[in-house]
Amino acid sequence: MRIIAFGCSYTFGHGLSDCLADDKITQGAAASKLAFPSLLAMKLNCEYINLGKSGNSNKEIWHDILNFKFHDGDIAIITWTYYSRFCIIKPNTVQRINPWNERDKLFFMNYSNRNDMILDFYTRLNHINTHLQNIKTFNYVIEDCKDFDPVWNTVNILGLFKKIDEADDNCHPGEKSHARFAEEIYTHIIR
Repeated sequence: MRIIAFGCSYTFGHGLSDCLADDKITQGAAASKLAFPSLLAMKLNCEYINLGKSGNSNKEIWHDILNFKFHDGDIAIITWTYYSRFCIIKPNTVQRINPWNERDKLFFMNYSNRNDMILDFYTRLNHINTHLQNIKTFNYVIEDCKDFDPVWNTVNILGLFKKIDEADDNCHPGEKSHARFAEEIYTHIIR
């Protein structure tokens, strides 16, 4: 059994003490051992692969899942990210389109809206549910979307990764947040 974790900087563990460069802003080179995927693997006494990437969009998470070679017995933990993030997948790279980038502001002003982005997320969520039908999969979000659930959605989102403390970068979830989230996922797995 392996834990395969997909997500953004929250999954990677950006901002935690072992995943922060000297400038206290830039992420470390490797995923944090204090992040929930590592903590969960310790609780389950199994291997894990943390495929979280800072700045990931739900489209890129979807793409990463589709291109990952799962083994029998793997458990996929998917922490879907903010709906406003987007990307263009090119043959050899991914161009991220994010609201904090100056060059991308026109896209968000003219071609993006919350309704469309959430519908896009639910489409990818349901596609991944079908794609991973033989893999035990647990879906979580970091942005609440309870106010919007399409009638055609068939996938249960198990919870929200709640930030209850700050990491060392004063932006991302801290160690207590990761420990609590790992415990929540562990409870869902053993149930």
